[in-house]
Amino acid sequence: MLERMNKTPTLNTPKDGENIALFGIAANISLATVKFLGGIFGNSYVLIADAIESTTDIIGSGIVYLGVRYAQRPVDANHPYGHGKTEPMAGLAVSILLIFAVIEIVKWAIARLQSPDTGLPAPWILWILLAVVILKGTLFVRALAIGKSLQSTAVTGDAFHHLSDAVTTGIALIGTLIALFAGPTFATAADWAALIAALFMCYNIYHIGWPAIRELLDEVDHPDMEQAVRTIIARNIAVKNINTCIVRKSGFDRITELHLLIDGEQTVREWHVIAHQVENDIKQTFTNIASVVVHVEPSYEVVA
Repeated sequence: MLERMNKTPTLNTPKDGENIALFGIAANISLATVKFLGGIFGNSYVLIADAIESTTDIIGSGIVYLGVRYAQRPVDANHPYGHGKTEPMAGLAVSILLIFAVIEIVKWAIARLQSPDTGLPAPWILWILLAVVILKGTLFVRALAIGKSLQSTAVTGDAFHHLSDAVTTGIALIGTLIALFAGPTFATAADWAALIAALFMCYNIYHIGWPAIRELLDEVDHPDMEQAVRTIIARNIAVKNINTCIVRKSGFDRITELHLLIDGEQTVREWHVIAHQVENDIKQTFTNIASVVVHVEPSYEVVA
């Protein structure tokens, strides 16, 4: 298992994360424009609601792009652990943005349901909705692959933002079909579809925001990597025991903190050499561990 964790190459780079975010921005600008115009001239509020989400997608993808780009900046005097935290911050910002979109969609959908004599949407709206589902589904698959490869909270969150758009547009497509072909009784089906889509967006807010919050709080959720690091340390016969081994995520990198027990009869110079050996062994094995902090203590047997 250790070999699989260490030797599997990263298929994508942070630059790919930037590129998919930029492509998402360009696609969402086009989609938002088409949806707004189609919704206005085709008498389809569900399409206008979809355009609202596409507008949040534009801002969201822009935030992801900036977050991914800034997270790659090197360590400096004010940021000794790098700038990786901007990456989950971008994911959290996207989820907050979706909250405002949901509020707006629900407000206008309820208003239309209270005034049912708004007429039926134009049939050609269906083609716009179908095209959006296909494009957004494709963006989701590509962004998710890059996000998983990079273990990027922001890019993965942006992927699920695309999925949200694909699903909500699919719901809008079904609602519009019912409104058009099921008779006057179901004329408000498209507006109900907008409300259902808003509920799905609430789930998506959780799916994007919660992992970002966990990462920002430095939650330890890498037990496999932690165990692999312990295995590497255990190979060093100078280490008597591993008191603490913490692996936490910071953007695209990992930071490891260790408390090790060393023979108390050795000199400080020897302790220093052992600590550097442990650090080098870990960094050579895991290319995504950018920082290893080693604290050494004398073994309890010697202290006693």
